[in-house]
Amino acid sequence: MATTEAMTTAISGFSTHFTSQPFTVYIGPNKTQYHINRDILQSKIPYFAGLFSFPGLESSTNSCHLSTSVDTEEAFDMVLQFVYHGRYKAPDYIRYSWQAQSHAEVYLMAERLLMDDLMKVAVKQMARTLVHSVLTTNITYWDIATESWKTEETTVMAEDCIVQVLRLIYGNTKDDEIEEEKQPKEMGKENDVTDVKAEGDVKAAPESTIAAIRKNAGRSGRNEKDPMRRLLSKYCGAQLLSLKKMPGFLRVVEEVGAFARDLMMEILPRGEFTEQEAYAIS
Repeated sequence: MATTEAMTTAISGFSTHFTSQPFTVYIGPNKTQYHINRDILQSKIPYFAGLFSFPGLESSTNSCHLSTSVDTEEAFDMVLQFVYHGRYKAPDYIRYSWQAQSHAEVYLMAERLLMDDLMKVAVKQMARTLVHSVLTTNITYWDIATESWKTEETTVMAEDCIVQVLRLIYGNTKDDEIEEEKQPKEMGKENDVTDVKAEGDVKAAPESTIAAIRKNAGRSGRNEKDPMRRLLSKYCGAQLLSLKKMPGFLRVVEEVGAFARDLMMEILPRGEFTEQEAYAIS
């Protein structure tokens, strides 16, 4: 029979993963529910560690709603994979030609949740995808028929994918020349957790508290170039001869000034984009 001391030791150790009360996270406009171990969230995701320190609506209802444009079910699923397994994999239904978008979505949500470790992994995954991908504009009908472009590691990347990735990253990350932090576009009211009002005057953590969480994590007012922007602009500079044939890419250059500037600075001689170049960034 276990002693009281032994039982106490067990509960304060590994067993807390099973005794801790689940915390409900609502994701996106559809409020998809995820019931996650509270201790895991607090120890693995800095955003939640800071949120739990505030005695607000989230603590009262034991739930929160992540509702910005970067908060998607697919991205959060991959975030949880990383939290529990130390790695993530894009869903099987995502075609290989669109894998880059999955890495971009993970990167943005990791940035929002202050997960620097996951951000680094997402950049490395993006670098690997870009290095081993061939744009569809570079594949002839004969190549497609014979699969002569294909190797064990090489995959094809859809033209629209790189355009979508550029818009995602440049639309939701901070410009290194602007001190004020760029916030994701709101899709709904932040922290809108339930339709039931909290008891008393308990309120959700205000934006000032969220900003303080980010500041304490060293994520506010950084004057450095975003690594994912660096990687993408360098890749596009190397692939410019092919990309300039794509109307969607040209529209990004016209509409996103920060990308046009980065592209101009990162154009490489001879159109080279090597593993060494990519992994030096990641």
